[in-house]
Amino acid sequence: MNSGKYLVSTIVQPVPDMAQKSVKLLLKKIKGEEIETLTILPVKFAEGGTTR
Repeated sequence: MNSGKYLVSTIVQPVPDMAQKSVKLLLKKIKGEEIETLTILPVKFAEGGTTR
């Protein structure tokens, strides 16, 4: 059995930014304001030991 850590490659998402944007859009919607239908936030790839 391998007791070492195994670093897995993953996609890193800006969760706090996603939460803030969601709340802002929800509040605009509640006020009856128009909201944008597309939101793009930066994501990045975090390479681990599972990709080449």
